Amino acid sequence: WRAWRNFTTGEWIDVLIQSIGFNPEFFGRRSKLLQLVRLIPYCERNHNLIEADQ
Repeated sequence: WRAWRNFTTGEWIDVLIQSIGFNPEFFGRRSKLLQLVRLIPYCERNHNLIEADQ
């Protein structure tokens, strides 16, 4: 547990991305965050997500 305290935010994001089956080396920071945002409705009740094309 102590080693986890030394992880940077970027390293935590990479761990989460890898835990859902993606290789974090293939994504930029924005793409990684978008992948994680898509998981919010599975974790939070009554939370809806609408994606808009840019």
